[in-house]
Amino acid sequence: MKQAQVEKLGREWQARLLLDRWEIEWQVFPASYVNEERHLGNCATDTDTLTATISIAAKRPSAEIESTIIHELLHLVVAPLAAAGRLAAGRLSSEAAEIMADVIDAEAERAVRCLERVIASHASGSFMEFNRAGRKRGSKWPT
Repeated sequence: MKQAQVEKLGREWQARLLLDRWEIEWQVFPASYVNEERHLGNCATDTDTLTATISIAAKRPSAEIESTIIHELLHLVVAPLAAAGRLAAGRLSSEAAEIMADVIDAEAERAVRCLERVIASHASGSFMEFNRAGRKRGSKWPT
């Protein structure tokens, strides 16, 4: 999928997920950069300015790219809560703050995956088919 197609699909899902207040820069990276953990996307956020950079692996099946776009956008849903948790954790001792930040990040990822499953269960078309066929119980979802 080309940059313009990723941006168009990303804007469509951004509107569906009511994330219009976020300013998002979309980037596409070569599929050859995908590592063994299947990280097909990345989302870097700034909750103070509500800006994000979302990077998506190119040359993947369309349904897989759509799934990754949705997953990365869902990080914007939980980003303000995760940022507030990290800010509060910063008031702890450095060791406790590090542990708390790790827990917050893990739980934010879990929340994103749960939301992704809910969307997949209510979606239609290739995205839903991909998530039914491409994801087996206990398998990793793209991050």
